[in-house]
Amino acid sequence: MIPIMNPIGMEYRELDGSPEVDCSINELQITRKFMVGWNYRKDFVNQCLGRRDVDQSAAICTNARVEKHPGITLQEYGYPAFCYYDHAIVTLTFSTDDPPIIYDSLEPSAEFITLPIDGLSWGSGGTALKDGENPGMLMPTTDYVVYLQNQKFVNPQLLAVVGKINSEEINPYEDWSTQLVNFKFRAETLLYLGSTINRSYSIIDDSITYQVTMRFTHRPNYDTVEELYRGWNWFYVPVENAWKQIYQGSNIINIYSSVDFKTALKPEEGEYQ
Repeated sequence: MIPIMNPIGMEYRELDGSPEVDCSINELQITRKFMVGWNYRKDFVNQCLGRRDVDQSAAICTNARVEKHPGITLQEYGYPAFCYYDHAIVTLTFSTDDPPIIYDSLEPSAEFITLPIDGLSWGSGGTALKDGENPGMLMPTTDYVVYLQNQKFVNPQLLAVVGKINSEEINPYEDWSTQLVNFKFRAETLLYLGSTINRSYSIIDDSITYQVTMRFTHRPNYDTVEELYRGWNWFYVPVENAWKQIYQGSNIINIYSSVDFKTALKPEEGEYQ
């Protein structure tokens, strides 16, 4: 039986062979069939939708189908006149909540850099380049996107660390349980651009879930001279074909501050409502 409120004395019973259970790696689905008094079919359905299964509390009734039970055929002068249905067959479907899912992607991108014209000419010994004739170059980068689906909570730090870079090396597969295997982001090479947060409300069971899209730009800034990865606080100097840091006197100026992304951006660390 299914525990429902029955203030008006509805007649119902679960049929033989019910329930049936289907399992997959991500979902549990339960189907239950009841015989219900025809006049109470709507009340029964309204009572059941949104309720949890008596045996599997994680499964919620999300769908109901009402069919006519073979009724009594009244005949008049040897011909069927009309059918009278005294019962209905109600099929209830219970499903578990969608599990949290995390997946990610790498997308190619580039940054356009305008080069200075000092000392440059058109051809050997030719006309010097004028203002507006600056050559440009594309600096390859990579956009890294993390998708968090069906989250019960959202880390509030998602809004606090926008514009910061990773202080430690990040391995998304190990640190965030994503699908990106054997790929690491070296310290200070990953810039967090922010997140899109969508909030969903279910009228079935009053539950709230979140869909989050976290966006980063990976710029390793590989120094071919030193053969080192410089990261976001190093800047390209075209005339030297090298990456340099910015100084104020003898002090290094870091344009981008860094945080530990392993904990600051870990999924489901806090509640956001």
